[in-house]
Amino acid sequence: MTIKSTSRLYKFMRADGLIRLLENKSIRFTQPEFLNDPYECHVTLDTNARQKLVSDFYAYLIEKEPSKEKCHLQERAEANEPSLVEMALKQFRTLRSELGVLSLTESPMNLLMWAHYGDEHRGAVVEIDIQHHSLFKPSKDDTEFSGFFAVNYSAEKIAGIPNRETVIDSLLTKSTDWQYENEWRFIRTTNLLRHAKDQIYVADIDPAVIKQVIFGARFPDELLESAATKLKSETFKHVEVNKAVMNPHKFGMRIVKASDFGWMQLHRSHHFGEFAKEAMLVIPMLEDENQYGVSLDHISGGHSG
Repeated sequence: MTIKSTSRLYKFMRADGLIRLLENKSIRFTQPEFLNDPYECHVTLDTNARQKLVSDFYAYLIEKEPSKEKCHLQERAEANEPSLVEMALKQFRTLRSELGVLSLTESPMNLLMWAHYGDEHRGAVVEIDIQHHSLFKPSKDDTEFSGFFAVNYSAEKIAGIPNRETVIDSLLTKSTDWQYENEWRFIRTTNLLRHAKDQIYVADIDPAVIKQVIFGARFPDELLESAATKLKSETFKHVEVNKAVMNPHKFGMRIVKASDFGWMQLHRSHHFGEFAKEAMLVIPMLEDENQYGVSLDHISGGHSG
């Protein structure tokens, strides 16, 4: 497993997801079967793994029936390979259903991330205090698991017998095609989460976990006021609130304080009237750049590998 460190991590979410986070003070841990990558949580039962199943069963038979001839026990073990594989697959299904994943990223300004996970820029990014004590749950026994890891990107899937270790390793190994995500994951067993409804499990969090909110460039106007009002409350007064704005002169975004965004709109309305929204996208305004621009370095976060 790759050893990394990071100082700042972020969660992409839809606008309604942000509202729920602020209202309920909880965040979803998604079960692997509902993650978007169909290769999530795949443990390959290759030849070596199947041979291990047979050899383990053979060892069990020798211990259980020591008077039987070993050649007969070996034949019996080999004949049971299909049922042993079926049992392993059943175990895999159970283990997978008992885990929840919270995915975070080092890359809050990546345009692909905004398109894929920020609801096509209509959502938001939330900076998470990954050192906050409420995010870490001690495991009381082997029925519980809680951990925090960087994702490893590889051309090879995890192979072996499905057990807690290999299933978690598979959740932390993704194709190199996903490397741009720079992903980290909190993984918990569902018995350490709260069952909200249906197949949805959440973790209740301390509001102090939320350090910053960045509204997407297309965040709906009808939800912006509601979210901003909640963020002005005593509960969230510590949260830094910003707005992503599309650069008119190059691909990419810049960040402005949410409190300044209205003035930027008003500025363009004064100059371009009903076309102010289009002007925001295509016309650089030096006054806005100088007065309201926030350096991307402010939120990019550093990490070392």
